Amino acid sequence: MLSVLGRGRLLGKDKGPIAPSSGRQGNLAGALILLVEDNDINREFACELLRSEGMEVDEAVNGQDAVDKVRQHAYDAVLMDIQMPVMDGLEAACAIRALAEAPGGKRFASLPIIAMTALAMAHDAEKSREAGMNDHVTKPVVPEQLMAALGKCVHAPKDRARTRPPVTPALPEFPADLLALASI
Repeated sequence: MLSVLGRGRLLGKDKGPIAPSSGRQGNLAGALILLVEDNDINREFACELLRSEGMEVDEAVNGQDAVDKVRQHAYDAVLMDIQMPVMDGLEAACAIRALAEAPGGKRFASLPIIAMTALAMAHDAEKSREAGMNDHVTKPVVPEQLMAALGKCVHAPKDRARTRPPVTPALPEFPADLLALASI
């Protein structure tokens, strides 16, 4: 499925190295994007596409996870699926915008949130805007349309130094009897 959607182009397997689309890489390179998508294949495709354009990508699998992550990190934009478990994208966008009312929450009012969804009707785009989203991109994602939507609202300085700490994977928990054996 990824091959049909352009995996070869994204990974540079079709025609050599990937060329940045329309020179936008200079504008988007280094941008930190939160991708909120519950479908593994869609998430993998979008991550490869964004990274091929020089962006850093964090992932969330539902709206609640997205709200938690935007509280912890200063993202340049959020790409938000609409139909997800736990909390859908519309609720998550409203919750993120509501964070702007709290002391020190000004950044949440201007954080670009772009719907990335299979919901393609005009009233779906209107619902996205009503929830506080800046734009609405439909699936299957057309890379040029997604990059154009990001290009309109993401203004990450190229030389910005990231201040967030690297993510450290959680260490697995071992049963006490195995730990006792390891100390022998």
